[in-house]
Amino acid sequence: MPNRTDAARVAWLNERLALGFIHTSRTWIDEDLISALLVAGVLSANVEPAGVATAHIAEGGALPDELRRPINAMSVAQSLGIANETARGKLARLVDSGTLQRAGEGFILSAATVASPPLGQAMRAFVGAIAAFAAGLSDVRACGMDGAGLAPPTPALGGLAVRLCTAHVLRWIDHARSLHPSIGLPGLYVLLALGHIVGTSLRLPPADPGAAEGLSPAPGLDPVTIADLARFTGMPHETLRRQVLKLQTAGLVVREGHGCDLALTNPVVVGRWTEMRDQSMIRADQLVGKLRLAGVIIDKPEQG
Repeated sequence: MPNRTDAARVAWLNERLALGFIHTSRTWIDEDLISALLVAGVLSANVEPAGVATAHIAEGGALPDELRRPINAMSVAQSLGIANETARGKLARLVDSGTLQRAGEGFILSAATVASPPLGQAMRAFVGAIAAFAAGLSDVRACGMDGAGLAPPTPALGGLAVRLCTAHVLRWIDHARSLHPSIGLPGLYVLLALGHIVGTSLRLPPADPGAAEGLSPAPGLDPVTIADLARFTGMPHETLRRQVLKLQTAGLVVREGHGCDLALTNPVVVGRWTEMRDQSMIRADQLVGKLRLAGVIIDKPEQG
């Protein structure tokens, strides 16, 4: 049975992976968080039925368009907790821009788009985040990763890693919506980013002073300013101020001088974040198992 410190460290690493995914996704979809997540949801649905053996979605190993399963607007909207009309409008604009393609009653992200330079660059950046996630798990000896790491990179293995980790992150985001279903994806992103950089998962009561040990870079555990949040998220100051005010009103965030922090005196916040932390451990174990089965993660030979 994993102890609380292990769960806290894995949750923090899991948060970093998810936020890294969101950041890299936004860089090629006009900095639009909702559109970026819609594209990720479409991609995940397109290739999921193909299974681990054939889902080669990276450069040089794309799944053919005819094997991609289209997903309709309502399904992808529900999977992300987005209003149907919002999703329909953004999906239509993504089709108009050539990012997505219509296929029957649904949408696909074509093999040509997957192989295009902007998406390829974003995928390579996400593979870097996956490598950091695996290295972090190995450093703290969690999820059976002691002495394990990523296999030498190939386009096929990179595609498998991206597919499996994208599905993992989208499921994590869906679960994170339970923190406060009414705040929307932009507010959720700000909340998760704030929670990560102040080390919320590592501070949940009863706090363990040594929980941050072994994590690189070690997180800060103090309130942060809007400027700190802006540097981390890449969002404009005014947008962040509005989102933080909404989170304060919802009882999720508190202001301390010029800084802001999660409301860890609110038992509802603590309970829901604790549940998410513990679920992160379970889901990370499952993800590592899938990555091992796919040959993405391997045991490294001992160095003598």
